[in-house]
Amino acid sequence: MRQTRTWRSRLLLPMAALAVALVATACMPPGATATADPAGARSMINSSRADNGLPALADDTQLDGLAQAWADQLAAAGHLAHQDLYGVITSPWMAGWQRLTENLFDGGASSTNALVENMWMNSSGHRDNILDPNVNRVGVGVAHDGAGNTYVVADFGLR
Repeated sequence: MRQTRTWRSRLLLPMAALAVALVATACMPPGATATADPAGARSMINSSRADNGLPALADDTQLDGLAQAWADQLAAAGHLAHQDLYGVITSPWMAGWQRLTENLFDGGASSTNALVENMWMNSSGHRDNILDPNVNRVGVGVAHDGAGNTYVVADFGLR
């Protein structure tokens, strides 16, 4: 009888943790994933815009590349710093862009799209970038450093 209780108690805790994780995942809003990802972050950005009466931002492969390259650089450096957006927008390969702004995030390995968006929407400057009616495109990059920390970059532009 005692061996049965020990076996059950050893199995009960992992099963309960799995059940909680499955319920939490099932209850996540659209665009929220277990960890941050570009498509999910973009979806959350556009959801915030829709909630505020603004049109969705088109995904832009050039901005995706810019954001991903910067997220990779931030993860390699291990700290946040904005890139020189003036230098970027005036470079020949960015010809045609009229406006460029950027949001940055760093957090733990378990950072979700919802967490990133919540942090940005609760910061006036980041919120202003998301809700800027003078941008029409977005690119998002996500990278992780050696310790598993998450770096998210959203570049907003007008073309």
